[in-house]
Amino acid sequence: MKTQFITLLLLCCTTAIFAQSTNFIEGRKALNAGDFDVAVEYFSKDITDNPKNANTYYSRGFVYYSQDVYAKALSDANMGLKCVKGKEKKLKAVLYELRALIYTQLEEREKAIADYTTAIKTNGTDADFYVGRSRLYHDMEMYDNAKADLMSVLKFDETNAAALAGLGRNYIVRKQYA
Repeated sequence: MKTQFITLLLLCCTTAIFAQSTNFIEGRKALNAGDFDVAVEYFSKDITDNPKNANTYYSRGFVYYSQDVYAKALSDANMGLKCVKGKEKKLKAVLYELRALIYTQLEEREKAIADYTTAIKTNGTDADFYVGRSRLYHDMEMYDNAKADLMSVLKFDETNAAALAGLGRNYIVRKQYA
């Protein structure tokens, strides 16, 4: 799941990199290289210089999430949401997804579901949001809700492997082998 999330992070911020500071760019390079400590250092410098940059809060929050430092990751996600501009719907949605992932690790499933729901309302064509929420529903034995999310994905991406696998998992648990 963290691999999917890192891919999403890279895609989300690719277009914004050229408008970013040197510290942000160096932080992204360090993140891409897997050097999380250096990435945090550069992102922290960028936040000092640009305290309203939602991309930087998201990036540093993702690093903290990857390092299992959930309190700092959650703080950065919250700050990023405060700084995100209205027109940056994809960034806003992935900040909510980051919070959902953190809440999932903290076993606060209701908060995670609420954040996935907000991410879906903000950017309803991102399969990862539906799949993430469906996993939570599945874990909570809310199989009809999980199936509904997975079917939503298949409406706009009928070959989505994660959605198809999730449906299979649902059917097996419910002993619906046909």
